[in-house]
Amino acid sequence: MERSTPQKRRIGATSFQLSPVVLEPLPHPDDSLLARSFREQVLPALTPIALDHAHPLPDLPAGSIGLLVRFQRHSERRIGVVLVPPLLPQWLTVQGPKHSMTVRVEHAIARYISDLFTTLPVEKSWSFRVTRTDEPAQLRFVFRNVA
Repeated sequence: MERSTPQKRRIGATSFQLSPVVLEPLPHPDDSLLARSFREQVLPALTPIALDHAHPLPDLPAGSIGLLVRFQRHSERRIGVVLVPPLLPQWLTVQGPKHSMTVRVEHAIARYISDLFTTLPVEKSWSFRVTRTDEPAQLRFVFRNVA
């Protein structure tokens, strides 16, 4: 259902994978079931952050998973981030009347990202996974240049 091509990056002691999220259309019944499961199980645990000078990227420990979001703004480029809390499962399984589907939780978040950033139109999103970080400040540099 969702596919992405990961890019392995390393800056200093920070290694991470950055993957563009490509969402394929879902049949309406499946999309409705996934949206309901997302709103009930995932949405209450998320905190979206629109990054700016007053709201910098928090330190990301190794193993962190999240989404980087670029907003559609003509006057300036802005980005945001949604961190996937460790309490959420990596996979979201939705049971339908005829079949079940399993989706990576960050892909479900990407599908409904506009529910999190209601005042900023989303242009594109990438999922990320921090594989190693000895210098958190290096990761801030990477995200600032993605926009």
